[in-house]
Amino acid sequence: MSAKTKKIILAGILLVLAFLFLFRGNFPNARVIQEKNNLTEINVGLSWIHEAQFAGFYAADKYGYFADEGLKINLCPYNDEDLAQELVNKKYDFAILQADTLLLAREKGLPVKGVFADYQIIPTVYFSKKSLNIRSPKDLIGKKIGAAYSEKYPLLAMIQKESLPLKNITIIDRIYDYSPLASGEYDVEAGWITDGDSVASAIGEFNTISPYEYGINWYADILAVGEETLKDNPKLVESFVRALSRGWRKAIENPKECALLAKQYNPELSDQHLVYVLEKSIPYIYSGEDILGWMNEPVFDDAQKILLEQGVMKSSVNISNVFDTGPINRGGGALRDYET
Repeated sequence: MSAKTKKIILAGILLVLAFLFLFRGNFPNARVIQEKNNLTEINVGLSWIHEAQFAGFYAADKYGYFADEGLKINLCPYNDEDLAQELVNKKYDFAILQADTLLLAREKGLPVKGVFADYQIIPTVYFSKKSLNIRSPKDLIGKKIGAAYSEKYPLLAMIQKESLPLKNITIIDRIYDYSPLASGEYDVEAGWITDGDSVASAIGEFNTISPYEYGINWYADILAVGEETLKDNPKLVESFVRALSRGWRKAIENPKECALLAKQYNPELSDQHLVYVLEKSIPYIYSGEDILGWMNEPVFDDAQKILLEQGVMKSSVNISNVFDTGPINRGGGALRDYET
């Protein structure tokens, strides 16, 4: 090759490089668009309306932890549906179940499993006016208690464990409103510990009875997935769990900031209420020692015993089929020192 030819080729290469350098600014979003198009869209069925109890999900979305895993999530508020069945129907890729709904789903033969428990400690408590001096289970004798659905099960288990006469305690199906507690229709009303600000607005100072303090516990807000997805696409589940773990870590370390992320979905929510909910939730989500999202067989065993004793479940299920902590282990779910 002649020297002249080499010079021509070199000049051509330099010209192309100069062109790319000068005009690269015309295509600033090309890589971003490609990345967005490559994200796997995931639908998540929440167990309640948008609220700060889901701050870990909001943080994982807002700060790009899901995107880091190649995921784009759609968080769908509860719509009075059987979330376990909708997992099987493929309406949702993941859904938030409670301990009782997960166990009941397994009893029905639905192939769903829990892979991450947002709340390690049961957040259900029983509120009463401070003036009534209802401080322990024995103080429930002769009282009217408003409790709905799964709020009844730990209540009855606590009453039974304390050997109290159930015939002297009246349990009424409640609506999600604390006005009956304020009017005196109920002496005691169930709720989550995170309802405390709403209860205070309705009745002023209050007492709580926590079943956890009397040896009753089960997991709450359990991330569940279909067994088919768990088997056929384990990397997807691990990626989701890893991102969610990072989101919860961020929320726990920055509650005042992350609680307000719920306003992206409902701008009318009160800042003060959202922060209250998340700050009250944190001790129930993470003790500082346990692994985020972790689940143990004895807790599910105890929950199943409660449901069997109360006739809610008719037959027992194999607890090893109810949950799988593999995605936490393989996905790095502990994240004790993860830089968020």
